[in-house]
Amino acid sequence: MEEGWLWYGPSDPVTLAHIRQAGATTLSTALFHVPAGEVWPMEAILERQQVVEEAGLTWTVVESVPVHEVIKRGRPVDKVAEYTMNYCETVRRLALAGLAILSYSFMPLFDWVRTDLALAWRDGSLALGLDMDKLRMWDIHVLAREGARDDYTPEQVARAAALMEELGEEGMGEVTSTILQGLHGQREYTVEEVREEVREWEGIGPANLRANLQTFTRELVEVAEEGALHLSLHPDDPPWGLLGLPTAASTLHDYQQLFEALPSPRNGMTFCMGSKATVMGSLASSPTNHVVDMARRLAIRVRFVHLRNVVRLEQGGLVESGHLEGEADLPGVVGVMVAEVLRRRESGVEGPKLPMRSDHGHHILGDPLATLPGHSLVGRLRGLAEIRGVQAALLHTLHQTPH
Repeated sequence: MEEGWLWYGPSDPVTLAHIRQAGATTLSTALFHVPAGEVWPMEAILERQQVVEEAGLTWTVVESVPVHEVIKRGRPVDKVAEYTMNYCETVRRLALAGLAILSYSFMPLFDWVRTDLALAWRDGSLALGLDMDKLRMWDIHVLAREGARDDYTPEQVARAAALMEELGEEGMGEVTSTILQGLHGQREYTVEEVREEVREWEGIGPANLRANLQTFTRELVEVAEEGALHLSLHPDDPPWGLLGLPTAASTLHDYQQLFEALPSPRNGMTFCMGSKATVMGSLASSPTNHVVDMARRLAIRVRFVHLRNVVRLEQGGLVESGHLEGEADLPGVVGVMVAEVLRRRESGVEGPKLPMRSDHGHHILGDPLATLPGHSLVGRLRGLAEIRGVQAALLHTLHQTPH
């Protein structure tokens, strides 16, 4: 697999020089300043590409072009058509620029959700976490979503009330700030805006959301097939519904349905091994997902790989562990992906090489560049080094080169 890195652009405290020194050769980035629903300017795409190439790196993955909530909800119909047309035009421009992969998400409202940005890990480093007791507390007592209590057991409701008293106003404010901040290019909401957005989702269930995903992806596939760009759907993070909202891509079945409906080889997925779905990143967060099995079954469709790990919490949440310390079999997944790379090479399959990146590193060694949650320099460097070692060992046994 190609060693990659997520870069937030010129304002990212982790520079392109840092990334190159970390050993990465390929980059995933995006025009994070362009709001969802707007067409990306071609000159801005080419400018970003030039900056990356002048640093000695390759912009391989667009991560990501945010999908407007109207498209996900499928209403109002006129706005769905407008925003879909704009999105397709952006994809067309990305393909014209020669970009290989678009990784996108269809998760309602958020790109990923956490309640804690600095949980103490066993070695003293700081990790991201999703405490479902805190999320339920926030849903019931801060968001005050209609019907929220009915979605939880009496025990969970009681724990949420007790936690509210324990945290107090300051602690509740920290949880709110963490949930609402704009992460990974998603928009930043206020509590009232989330409340209003959640109301807009009334009457839209999982089947509706997945049907909207298929309709949207069908349009994207047509555009992708005009050029050489591959689509790569990221799983929901976490891979279960939050705030009464449905999920689009959380299980093996979800992806199989999408690929059966749209069998084009341009229609692929981002295999994210750390959000808590099986033991597959986003997928490893859920105890119903068996990540290595999912990797084997879906490998032919994988266009981009996120490698991280998690430890599941008793109350249903997760803590992001060290890359080799969690409950998911990271070496097993790397082994599947290495085998897939070799299969593609030997069969002469056309398309991009398989890029991967270490995802969500810990804040360690007092790293002054760990200002973006989960996207520290040193923590991700450690993760990349560990993954590089796993891949090198696997390839050594096969007497193969890494790429």
